[in-house]
Amino acid sequence: MQAGGLDPDKASLLDLFGAGVVAAGMVSKRITNDLLETGDWIVIKARARRTMNLIAKTRSDLA
Repeated sequence: MQAGGLDPDKASLLDLFGAGVVAAGMVSKRITNDLLETGDWIVIKARARRTMNLIAKTRSDLA
């Protein structure tokens, strides 16, 4: 499992999945302290949804 320091973009995901990684941590790049401090759950939820959709699309493209 790769943890931390990952960019939530297709190129990074392709590298990870190509290397056989099945789990990764991308929280610090998607959920920043300012969002947590202001409690901006709409943006947090939207970012999480976009990231999950990108992961699903990337995995589908590799299949």
